[in-house]
Amino acid sequence: MSRKKGPQILTANDFLSGDIVYWTGGRWSRVHNEAHVFADRDEAQASLAAAEDDEATVVGAFLAVVALDCNGRPLPNHYRDRIRATGPTIRYGKAAAADHALRQTG
Repeated sequence: MSRKKGPQILTANDFLSGDIVYWTGGRWSRVHNEAHVFADRDEAQASLAAAEDDEATVVGAFLAVVALDCNGRPLPNHYRDRIRATGPTIRYGKAAAADHALRQTG
């Protein structure tokens, strides 16, 4: 049983793409603020158990405590969840290569 306090969302990684996804209450979404906010601990635990059993769709499911904005939409509450919601803290891949090329030219 989770000991986390406060509203929670269910998040995981998409099995095929590895993308971070959030449970909306009816489907998985890649958009953080579309996540269903669980106020009820039992409902959150039941949804987590269902996600853990759905290994063909998602992996690494967990409940994350969130804050709520003035419209009731979830906001990441922990730095790890902020990084998951907004993306890497460094540039990599093509973006990093382009930055390097710009620095080399002048």
